[in-house]
Amino acid sequence: AMKATDLAFASNGTYTHNRNNDHIATYSSRGPSRLDYVMKPDIIAPGNKIISTHISGDYLYNLAGGTNQIPNSAYYVKPPTQLNSTNYFMLSGTSMAAPVVSGAVALMLQKYPTLTPATVKARLMISADKWGFPTGAADPCTFGAGYLNIVSALNSTAIPTQPALSPSLSVDLFGNVYVDPAHAIWGVGFNGDLAIWGVSGIHDLRVVWGQNAIQGASANTLDSSHAIWGTNVWNDHAIWGVSTGGVDLSTTAVKGE
Repeated sequence: AMKATDLAFASNGTYTHNRNNDHIATYSSRGPSRLDYVMKPDIIAPGNKIISTHISGDYLYNLAGGTNQIPNSAYYVKPPTQLNSTNYFMLSGTSMAAPVVSGAVALMLQKYPTLTPATVKARLMISADKWGFPTGAADPCTFGAGYLNIVSALNSTAIPTQPALSPSLSVDLFGNVYVDPAHAIWGVGFNGDLAIWGVSGIHDLRVVWGQNAIQGASANTLDSSHAIWGTNVWNDHAIWGVSTGGVDLSTTAVKGE
């Protein structure tokens, strides 16, 4: 799981239920993974400024309990008062996004107790809302297969016939980034034809990672990613590239992490 900034709050602090207000967190790591160049993330989920319970007297409570106070309006649908709560913390990071995905998986297993890890992963990725930048540009190494959609994941019937491994990437001398189809992606589907992870009816990488994310089903060229990483990702295994000056690492953005 990876974190996405959750900004779906109106100016008065109430939840708007509008996910179009959400943005990818500035501090979320981008792919590919270091050393082996596997495409990451697999999926993104809410992870910034997430309200959760705290344990009185633990490390975080002693460190920031006096300042990390959340108004009732931030987590009550119809707050009876505007008093501060002493039972909740607002935290950010992958450690907050992971439970969101874990909760989705728990619901999937409740509905289908015999699901395999590969099936769970494939359904989460295939059913995710495909995301891109406000300009319309896509990048699987920022958004993965998209934003977690729990309802769609519960309704998905995809069944992989092989491990749902994430593909590896490579770059040529001109900076073009390619997806390696190999055995990590392609398998034989139910009808004897090639299919992603062996899932019947899914034969195009763009179905999983978005229509604008990969150029051509046969060329498998990753769109725009080389412009984001720069050449240093491939030369010295740097994930963030040359400059990190634009990354928001303020105490507000990563409070509690």
